[in-house]
Parts: sequence; structure tokens; C-alpha cells
Amino acid sequence: MDKQKISFSRHLFSAAALFTLLVPLWAQTGTAHGITLTATPATTNPAGVTVTGVNFYSCGSGTIAPTVCSTNRTKLNSAPIAVATPTLFLPASQFTAGTTYYFVATDFAAATNDESADSPIASATANFPANPNPPGCNASVQ
Repeated sequence: MDKQKISFSRHLFSAAALFTLLVPLWAQTGTAHGITLTATPATTNPAGVTVTGVNFYSCGSGTIAPTVCSTNRTKLNSAPIAVATPTLFLPASQFTAGTTYYFVATDFAAATNDESADSPIASATANFPANPNPPGCNASVQ
């Protein structure tokens, strides 16, 4: 099984809150191929308001990594993803093979409608297998 992971840590809302974004590319039989974004959000924002969700953004693609994602970004989830399961799977069909993509995440506090600053930018290169399901194998006893 080939695995490619990019991970980083970031403090959202406060220096004590740890945020991690993992972007694995899986290559194994029977598994959907794509990019999985996973966050470990803060529990509260600086004002003490409970963080209730996470938002994921795409910062585009290309050979040069963006330094910020604030101007060229696309929100990937329609509503904040609950902090209990802060994961978003993006199927391989959304990507071009060999292209590097960039992502950020933010914490969201519903009570105040506040969103944190962006996490550091994470990247993943779409190196999905051409044939994710290998051909069958036949054997016979003679």
C-alpha cells in the first residue's frame, strides 16, 4: 500500500489550540481514492466561545505554493463540519493527476458566527494509481 501524507500543525484562535490537517493519498484495492482533509480544532476561541465546526478551503493548484489563501480560495464544505468528525473526503475525480493542490482550514464558532484565521497551507500532489483495482488472479490445481 502506497501512502503519501502531508501534515502540519497550526494554532487556531489561541496559542494553546492545536490544529492538524492531514492530506493522505491512498493507493490500495477496494478503497476510494482521493484526498482526505482532517482537522483537530480548538475547543474555544479567544473570547471563550465554544468552537462548533471546521471549514476547509482550496487555495488552488500549481507549481508555486501560494503564501496566503485569503484571495484565491474556494470553500469545500457547504456548512461547517462538526468538531466531533472534522473530516472531508474529496474524490480523485476532482483532481488532475500530477498536479499539486493547496488547502487551509478554519475553526468556526456558531454562537458568534466567528471564523478563525487560516491554518498554514498544506499541499498534496494528486498521484492516484491509473488502475486502483488490480486484475484478478486465477489459479488451478492439476
